[in-house]
Amino acid sequence: MFLSSPDELFPQPKPKRNNYFLRAKKAINKQWKAPENRPPISHKYYPSEFSYLCPRERVFQHFDPRPRATDKPSEAMRSEAGKAMHKYVQDTFLGPLGLLKGYWKLSQDCYEDRNPFYGYMPDEPCRFEEEKISNHKLLDDFPAYTNGKIDGKIGKERYDWLLDGMKGDPPEDGDIDYIWDFKFTSDRNYSSIKEAADLKDYYLLQQEVYQEMYQCPMSIFMFVNFSTWEYKFFEYESEGKLFQESLKTIREIEEGMALTVLPDTFACSDSDCSRAKSCPFKEDCFCGKSLAEILDENTT
Repeated sequence: MFLSSPDELFPQPKPKRNNYFLRAKKAINKQWKAPENRPPISHKYYPSEFSYLCPRERVFQHFDPRPRATDKPSEAMRSEAGKAMHKYVQDTFLGPLGLLKGYWKLSQDCYEDRNPFYGYMPDEPCRFEEEKISNHKLLDDFPAYTNGKIDGKIGKERYDWLLDGMKGDPPEDGDIDYIWDFKFTSDRNYSSIKEAADLKDYYLLQQEVYQEMYQCPMSIFMFVNFSTWEYKFFEYESEGKLFQESLKTIREIEEGMALTVLPDTFACSDSDCSRAKSCPFKEDCFCGKSLAEILDENTT
């Protein structure tokens, strides 16, 4: 028997299908359900959507679910690509440097008694698992809640050690943790952010939500240029003003759902703005009729 190539003697393993693309496919299928199969909008608010909530659209979606402008395959693929880059930073950069605190899933079954491990990356083979909080109540008198998971934490002492050039052995943590938030951005946007004052409100609001949920006093933004993989850090310690303003919007939405009325607040400046043009409820929203009248017309 003659071998035509070394691969026949030492066959190469077949490459595994990329899990991120499989998840993207599932996300696309989920988002592109037929309107009649779409469940009503619940009382759940994701931290990433706080900054662009439209009270009227949210109430419309609760009673008459329709595909949204963001329900596109490109958005699902973008989300999955972002998750892959997050995993790269967590498992191969900040983790091995001892700068990422959280849950680590150990690879070996013999570690069942300490799996998952909480703290900084252990020596054993492992992968980072993002810490998640579910059903965090937002309002006392309405069922509004939020779910979320952060990119990781870093102790105050460990962060000071990073700023000092990581000299000597890493210090032990005290009682205060900071939140990591990774942002992967274009070269143009990366260059435009030179100091913390340049950070957009939607970045800051999302972190104010997480700081409230996880009871952490400060967030550390890590901006990464996905063209060059350069990175820089910015600190954000908030007083929660943006978060408190967003709760007023959520209260308006919840009242509209409870009373079957449209909130007075418009997220759009007029019917010709870019957001209104892509809204599935544009015609209904600006028709001047009550929600009850609109729902009655749409069901007859």
